[in-house]
Amino acid sequence: MVLDHLWEELTLPVPYEADWHLAESILCEEAQNVSSTAAARSAIDAMRHRYPTAEAEVDPRVFVRATSNWNELSARFVVPVRGARQVKDQVTRRVLERFAEGGIRVASETQDITIHTPHPMKPAAASSDHR
Repeated sequence: MVLDHLWEELTLPVPYEADWHLAESILCEEAQNVSSTAAARSAIDAMRHRYPTAEAEVDPRVFVRATSNWNELSARFVVPVRGARQVKDQVTRRVLERFAEGGIRVASETQDITIHTPHPMKPAAASSDHR
């Protein structure tokens, strides 16, 4: 008996000023839409009848972690081994679309640098004192 499902994860950094509750909700909904929870649960139950394996959590879930730069949201979900890449692509595209619709941007380690150049100096006024 082989478990033909795996736990996949999608992790996205969200800026502190963004609505991370909305981002969490979007990630959770999209993970639920693609997760093969029922099939994985059935396969795990079948394995547990044959082998002494521990109970495994297969329901989609979002974990939130505060970092020094942003909130890191990680959605965990179960997908079939064959097709995991396509499912992750699908969920990533959908999450990014919904983040954009909700005004949530993905954080990145970039910096904006503003360079101020000094104004050119005006030539000194000519002296009227000619000798």
